[in-house]
Amino acid sequence: MANKKHILFGIVILGIILVSGCVQNSCGNGRCESGEHSQNCPGDCPPADTGRDTFGIYTALLDPETLEYIEGSMELIASNWWRQSNHVFVSPDREWISFTRYNEIIRHDCAKEDPDNPYTWTEVGVMNLETGEVKSFFKPSGSMARALASWAGERKLIYISADESGSELHHLFLDENMDIIREEVLNTTLTTVFVESLGTYVSLPRPSDPHQVGDTVVFPGFFPTTMIDPEAAPGMNRGTWIMKEDGSGKTLLAYPRDANGRPVVSAGGNDTSMGDNDQHISPDGRRVAFMRKIIPGGVLGRHIFVVDIDKPLTEKDISARYLGDDPNTADGVPTWIDNENLLIWHLRFEGRTLYAEIFTMKADGTERKKVELPDGSHYNQPSLFEKTDEYVKIIFSATRLSDVGNLPFACRCLTDEQCKTHPGGNTCNAMGHCV
Repeated sequence: MANKKHILFGIVILGIILVSGCVQNSCGNGRCESGEHSQNCPGDCPPADTGRDTFGIYTALLDPETLEYIEGSMELIASNWWRQSNHVFVSPDREWISFTRYNEIIRHDCAKEDPDNPYTWTEVGVMNLETGEVKSFFKPSGSMARALASWAGERKLIYISADESGSELHHLFLDENMDIIREEVLNTTLTTVFVESLGTYVSLPRPSDPHQVGDTVVFPGFFPTTMIDPEAAPGMNRGTWIMKEDGSGKTLLAYPRDANGRPVVSAGGNDTSMGDNDQHISPDGRRVAFMRKIIPGGVLGRHIFVVDIDKPLTEKDISARYLGDDPNTADGVPTWIDNENLLIWHLRFEGRTLYAEIFTMKADGTERKKVELPDGSHYNQPSLFEKTDEYVKIIFSATRLSDVGNLPFACRCLTDEQCKTHPGGNTCNAMGHCV
């Protein structure tokens, strides 16, 4: 990723992208890529429908028996015309949502999760579902990534904080008004090693993407392959780690292995890197679902795995029967509806067209069903809002699509007022750019 510094060992907070991209400008290939926009490459980047809210957070209802979408139940609860918020989770009292918000313009004049973005300028915040009040806990910074906040209690968040020197998991303790009472760093350190390039000792495993149920915390973490297996090829492996919130009981629950059972090297830690991410603990605390990149190269080629917490290294690939070894598909970001059913994010290419969809499936990989949401958006990163006898309510983020090439809308302003929060400037010009 040009002109960007990676977090130690290439650790970045992974998310699967909404559109495929590469760092070289290649106008004419049918994809709107980094450095291209509607002025210099209109064929690949069609003009926006000016003034639309490109990014939204939605809820929808599913039938509690069949988990099929209830027609007409999708509801917009928050939106923004240029800045994406995703990885949305609902507080235990269902009064607030937590989110990760992006602030750095990458392409299409939009700030969003993207492979060219090493997750600097991100922020974590919460929104009150009744009043719409939004609270961001830290000022975004070009040297910091703060992301993937989820609820570890009624007024308690867990999230990742990272900079060039490494990453940490943090707890935020909040009062009734969602103001910070205190912040604590979790002890994820199992050992330390000296890194010559930094001239200092660093703690391992290096964590990201945390989730917590009760006092149990799960996260992906980098660890030297040779500390797992002395005969392994040297490098860093990103596996699934679990521990208690006080730092005790650190256990390597699962990790990518080759045909001989040896840990593979998770090179780079970027979106093409082999490894585990986006772990989620079942409500009863017995199992962990996570996504693993199993096919080298590109940003897809990911499957969902499930492992019993009391049976380390017995993870099962529950996507394999559907996806096989197709590098143009991916299942990702699993979350639990209940102890037996999962919500997952599915991506697939048909030719040059990307589809981003939501599915439900059993934890053993059976009864896979698409949530038939309305056309016109890329849907991503679903999680449970509420389950009752009458419905299952889910929450997710979405990106509006243009009518040309199934591409996301570019972010174009309509009024000067819209530009007040945009880094491009305070005036909306005739082309819909803030200048």
